[in-house]
Amino acid sequence: MDLAVNYQRFLSPGFKPFNPIKLAEITEKIVTRQGEDGLERKCTDFYSVPVYRGIATGYAVGCCLRCFYCWSDWSRDFPEKFGKYYSPRQVAQMLFKAAEQGITYSDHWRKIIQKIDKLRLSGCEQQ
Repeated sequence: MDLAVNYQRFLSPGFKPFNPIKLAEITEKIVTRQGEDGLERKCTDFYSVPVYRGIATGYAVGCCLRCFYCWSDWSRDFPEKFGKYYSPRQVAQMLFKAAEQGITYSDHWRKIIQKIDKLRLSGCEQQ
């Protein structure tokens, strides 16, 4: 069964009202799958912006809402076409890496990077 055939995309004039709960269920089936390390989730990117002093962001694919002013890219409306599946461990590793890159721009965060490394090494990198 192709879930994407009747998938509610962006809204246009005259759109037919949809059930966001039903759309959430369909979206979940498209953007998640069972992997070796648990439930994998589709994401498009991970990065950090110096303006926010090292905050790490991961962009997940898909959403069951169609907010008029949403700034998400096309991965919200076409989740089957965008992103890559990541395990929870991979997501954590990518977020730590992005945060580490963002921290290099901030004197405050540079001072506590050892604490972040300790956290990262004690959780994600073991095994």
